[in-house]
Amino acid sequence: MSKAYGIILVNLGTPDAPTAEAIEEYLQEFLSDRHVVQLPAWLWQPLLKYMILPKRSQRLVDSYEMIWREDDSPLRSYMQALSAKLEFEMQHDNEEEDCRVVMAMRYGKPALQDAYEELEDAVDEIIVIPLYPQYSMTTTLTVTEKVNELGWQKPVKFIESYHNRPSYIDALALTVSPMIKEHPDTLLVMSFHGLPQKVTKMGDPYEAQCHETAKLLAEKLNLTDEQWRISFQSRFGLQKWLQPYTCDLLTALPKKGIKKVLVVCPGFSVECLETLEEIKVQNKEMFLAAGGESFEYIPALNDTPEHVAMLKDMLHSVHNN
Repeated sequence: MSKAYGIILVNLGTPDAPTAEAIEEYLQEFLSDRHVVQLPAWLWQPLLKYMILPKRSQRLVDSYEMIWREDDSPLRSYMQALSAKLEFEMQHDNEEEDCRVVMAMRYGKPALQDAYEELEDAVDEIIVIPLYPQYSMTTTLTVTEKVNELGWQKPVKFIESYHNRPSYIDALALTVSPMIKEHPDTLLVMSFHGLPQKVTKMGDPYEAQCHETAKLLAEKLNLTDEQWRISFQSRFGLQKWLQPYTCDLLTALPKKGIKKVLVVCPGFSVECLETLEEIKVQNKEMFLAAGGESFEYIPALNDTPEHVAMLKDMLHSVHNN
């Protein structure tokens, strides 16, 4: 008798609604993770509760309202669609094996435990895929640790990084290549989420993996060194983060005569606030205000056939090992 497999696709998280109350609830869980903010709780929690959450939650309302879809947040909507499409493809490929695919958020809903309970009675084994292509203790590690903490009874396997996997690079190239053909002589900016520099110094491989992803994608697209740049976005707080900062790079480019850019965010598997509002709106405005003439954002992989094919490739490799 063949096994029944459960697959949990995990992303960072989203508020339940574009309201100050929902945003504060989400940020409270997210920013209380010791891997995300590496400060002593006695120092950080009072700052978070009384200073950061009230101000930041209210300030983000307009941003979330701007990107919110009619039914839900873009992140949760795309994750649900991706899960459904992957399940269909996996079952279609091998009708002898039962395969269920659900999605979960590390912070917010649906929680990891909710996803597990949805699968528990129907599967023999679970495969967890944190949809962070580049490994970091601030993202991937928090998922694996949370799963281990929950003590699930079913056997669990993890796919923890795929930053240099050929099928991932191929999927990115298939989304970027048409835009390069449509906009020739345009600089490609690959913007990854930033991290405090001290995290890299602690041994986190994230920065190195971002650079490897960018290099492999540039090679796949046959770009010269002059045709692309790497940068890091979403800096928060006063400490030094990975550089160059995306906002600084984009405002500096027009002064150097580079006035047309394509921007892709290879570290984001699915659209979220950081891509749809920070990059597509804020950074575009900065670039044009600095003298830029053309700014095109290349969407994330989302629920595209390329993303589904890449995930299938990874899952087949897990089956074969």
